[in-house]
Amino acid sequence: DLDSAEDVADRGAWAQKLHQSVAEAWPELDARERALVKERMLVEDGVSAEFLAQRFGVTAVRIRQIEQGLRQKLRQRLTAGCTAWDGEALRLAA
Repeated sequence: DLDSAEDVADRGAWAQKLHQSVAEAWPELDARERALVKERMLVEDGVSAEFLAQRFGVTAVRIRQIEQGLRQKLRQRLTAGCTAWDGEALRLAA
Protein backbone atom coordinates (compact mmCIF):
# COMPACT_ATOMS: atom_id res chain seq x y z
CA ASP A 1 0.00 0.00 0.00
CA LEU A 2 1.37 3.33 -1.04
CA ASP A 3 0.66 6.32 1.14
CA SER A 4 -1.04 9.27 -0.46
CA ALA A 5 0.84 12.53 -0.77
CA GLU A 6 -1.54 13.96 1.83
CA ASP A 7 -0.68 11.19 4.32
CA VAL A 8 3.03 11.76 3.80
CA ALA A 9 2.59 15.51 4.27
CA ASP A 10 0.52 14.99 7.43
CA ARG A 11 3.15 12.68 8.93
CA GLY A 12 5.84 15.20 8.06
CA ALA A 13 3.90 18.02 9.71
CA TRP A 14 3.40 15.94 12.85
CA ALA A 15 7.07 14.93 12.93
CA GLN A 16 7.99 18.60 12.74
CA LYS A 17 5.54 19.46 15.52
CA LEU A 18 6.91 16.60 17.65
CA HIS A 19 10.47 17.85 17.23
CA GLN A 20 9.33 21.38 18.06
CA SER A 21 7.56 20.12 21.20
CA VAL A 22 10.69 18.26 22.28
CA ALA A 23 12.82 21.36 21.65
CA GLU A 24 10.47 23.48 23.75
CA ALA A 25 10.44 20.93 26.57
CA TRP A 26 14.22 20.30 26.45
CA PRO A 27 15.21 22.87 29.13
CA GLU A 28 12.73 21.27 31.55
CA LEU A 29 14.07 17.73 31.09
CA ASP A 30 16.61 16.15 33.41
CA ALA A 31 19.55 14.05 32.21
CA ARG A 32 17.60 10.77 32.25
CA GLU A 33 14.69 12.24 30.31
CA ARG A 34 17.05 13.74 27.74
CA ALA A 35 18.79 10.40 27.32
CA LEU A 36 15.42 8.69 26.86
CA VAL A 37 14.41 11.15 24.16
CA LYS A 38 17.72 11.06 22.28
CA GLU A 39 18.62 7.41 22.65
CA ARG A 40 15.29 5.60 22.93
CA MET A 41 12.29 7.60 21.70
CA LEU A 42 13.43 9.50 18.61
CA VAL A 43 15.43 6.71 17.01
CA GLU A 44 14.26 3.62 15.21
CA ASP A 45 16.47 1.14 17.07
CA GLY A 46 16.94 2.80 20.43
CA VAL A 47 18.90 1.52 23.36
CA SER A 48 17.24 -0.80 25.86
CA ALA A 49 15.74 0.28 29.15
CA GLU A 50 18.25 -2.06 30.80
CA PHE A 51 21.16 -0.19 29.19
CA LEU A 52 19.91 3.19 30.45
CA ALA A 53 19.09 1.70 33.85
CA GLN A 54 22.66 0.53 34.26
CA ARG A 55 24.01 3.92 33.17
CA PHE A 56 21.83 5.85 35.62
CA GLY A 57 21.96 3.35 38.49
CA VAL A 58 18.24 2.60 38.56
CA THR A 59 16.09 -0.34 37.52
CA ALA A 60 14.74 -0.89 34.02
CA VAL A 61 11.26 -0.60 35.52
CA ARG A 62 12.16 2.89 36.76
CA ILE A 63 13.41 3.85 33.29
CA ARG A 64 10.09 2.71 31.80
CA GLN A 65 8.20 4.73 34.44
CA ILE A 66 10.20 7.82 33.57
CA GLU A 67 9.57 7.15 29.88
CA GLN A 68 5.83 6.86 30.47
CA GLY A 69 5.75 10.20 32.31
CA LEU A 70 7.88 11.78 29.62
CA ARG A 71 5.55 10.54 26.88
CA GLN A 72 2.61 12.08 28.75
CA LYS A 73 4.46 15.38 29.15
CA LEU A 74 5.35 15.48 25.45
CA ARG A 75 1.85 14.38 24.41
CA GLN A 76 0.35 17.29 26.34
CA ARG A 77 2.67 19.73 24.58
CA LEU A 78 2.04 18.14 21.21
CA THR A 79 -1.74 18.22 21.50
CA ALA A 80 -2.00 21.66 23.12
CA GLY A 81 -4.01 23.90 20.89
CA CYS A 82 -5.44 21.09 18.79
CA THR A 83 -8.94 21.60 17.52
CA ALA A 84 -11.77 19.17 16.91
CA TRP A 85 -10.53 18.97 13.33
CA ASP A 86 -7.31 17.45 14.61
CA GLY A 87 -8.97 14.20 15.69
CA GLU A 88 -6.64 12.11 13.58
CA ALA A 89 -3.65 13.97 14.97
CA LEU A 90 -4.82 13.30 18.52
CA ARG A 91 -5.16 9.61 17.69
CA LEU A 92 -1.63 9.56 16.30
CA ALA A 93 -0.27 11.28 19.40
CA ALA A 94 -1.80 8.69 21.72
